[in-house]
Amino acid sequence: MAELEGRPSTVQREVELRLGMDLQLPERYLPEPSLRLSFYKRLAACEDEEALGDLLEEMVDRYGPAPPQIEDLARAQRVRIAARRAGVSSVTRRPRKWRLRLDPAVRPSSTLIDVVGRWPGTQINPNGEITFPAAESSGVGDVLRFLEQVKG
Repeated sequence: MAELEGRPSTVQREVELRLGMDLQLPERYLPEPSLRLSFYKRLAACEDEEALGDLLEEMVDRYGPAPPQIEDLARAQRVRIAARRAGVSSVTRRPRKWRLRLDPAVRPSSTLIDVVGRWPGTQINPNGEITFPAAESSGVGDVLRFLEQVKG
């Protein structure tokens, strides 16, 4: 109803991520399954950098130095947050390219076409799929920059 009235929707749309990263907490870091599940739920609830930073700081305070998977999980959540704000429903890493799918229920950003035009090798098709080359060594950095530019 909010969208029909011109107000932002309060419904959080789920974003599917396939990033090719290890996104599982090691059992040696959090041996209790209930603690790992609680962390995953709290991570998924982070809607901005401040909440994410607070959660990561709490993890280090409570459980000691974080394994690399924690930073990978944080990067993945940053992608999820940026994708949601940009109106993207899925982000997939393919060999040498990224594939994004626009959420059909969200009106595309007015900056989308401009951003697509500025990124060499980027294509958008009528079905709302965007592809662009993935830098070999950037991890998720290039897709994060793209999504940040789209959301404006």
